[in-house]
Amino acid sequence: MVIIFVLMLAIQIHASSVDSLATKPLESSAPVIYGNQVLFYIHTDYGPYSSWERAKTISERLIELSKTAKLYPDSLRIVKSESEYNISYSDRLLLTISPADSALFGIAMEDIAQRYHTQLRNGYFPLIEQYSLRQSIIGTGKVFVFLILIVLVTRYALKLLNRLLAKVLGLMQIIRFKYRHGFQVKGVQLISSSQFDKLIGLLIGLIRTLMIIIILYAAFYLMLYVIPGTRTFARTLQGYIMSPLKSVGASLLEYIPNVFFILVILFISRYFLKTLRFVFDEIEKGHLKIPGFYTEWAVPTYQMVRILIFLFIAIIVFPYLPGSQSPAFRGISVFVGILFSLGSSSAIANMVSGIILTYMRPYKVGDIIQIGDVTGELVETSLLVIRIKTFKQVEVTIPNSVVLGGKIFDYSRYAEDKSLCYIQR
Repeated sequence: MVIIFVLMLAIQIHASSVDSLATKPLESSAPVIYGNQVLFYIHTDYGPYSSWERAKTISERLIELSKTAKLYPDSLRIVKSESEYNISYSDRLLLTISPADSALFGIAMEDIAQRYHTQLRNGYFPLIEQYSLRQSIIGTGKVFVFLILIVLVTRYALKLLNRLLAKVLGLMQIIRFKYRHGFQVKGVQLISSSQFDKLIGLLIGLIRTLMIIIILYAAFYLMLYVIPGTRTFARTLQGYIMSPLKSVGASLLEYIPNVFFILVILFISRYFLKTLRFVFDEIEKGHLKIPGFYTEWAVPTYQMVRILIFLFIAIIVFPYLPGSQSPAFRGISVFVGILFSLGSSSAIANMVSGIILTYMRPYKVGDIIQIGDVTGELVETSLLVIRIKTFKQVEVTIPNSVVLGGKIFDYSRYAEDKSLCYIQR
């Protein structure tokens, strides 16, 4: 009987030790907490980690494990290594039992591991189901509330959009009433009142359509993001918008130095052209005289120099334009160049003829000239054509290439020499 009593006492002491191991804290014990409940205690340090650091790490592992879609208690197992025991769920380590735990209580590490295993199986997994159900109900309620809130905000945004556009339309009507005869600049009508109404209607309709698309897109994205099951699709939908915006933003940031370069070139060119315009105006007025350079050459020479400067600016700026190095941009440039070359052969011939005639000085505006069978007063010259007003008040336009290839009779010059007189009937 004494032997049996001793054995029962030993078993009771062993069970009490194992029980205190998991549920009764010692002076240096740290609780492992899931939710608001203590699952068990960690009593010893492990290497450089204190018991509190170990307990915090185990708690974080259990929280991370609880995020798994479905957990099975049978996957919780004890794994023996060389000098310690590990408790894992599948291949995920949860906690380690070291020889220090065994030395503290005088119990085999296997028994300690078994006690922790039982505590996790009987305490942790039921809590997961309880919290999962509670979180599911709370989460569903939150999703429902958020969906209603999104619908209400979307409805309010659409109403606000209509109010703002109505105010803009009212402001446009005030402007239209003020300019009811249309918009004019120095007597030239740019746009009539009816055209203004159509333009405003088109712009407001376009703005309304774009804003409605943006609002509905944002609402649809938020609805998908609020629902956990469709959150991945929401991120994909977000990528459809954010990826192009990021690319455009990065391209704009990279393009900023080129913008400054182009602005500097345009600034210098603008003031250089202003200086040239001033010089040629002075030559035309006769205030500035250059030997061998006639006053009537001033305007056409300035126009040609300006065109050359524009071409030079285009050549410099072209490599700094966005997309100028892309094959598509180059292909379009080549295509436009071919079309220009094929379609402008006669125009170029007239321009070259106009330049030659300008510096030949065979006539000047106001002279009575004869080109072919057309006789009358020269009223206009340009790089492409000249215009003659006949004695019957008919204006005839003649290409410069025809003028250069034919005979030119200038009766005014003869009249100045008093060698020829004419009577205008």
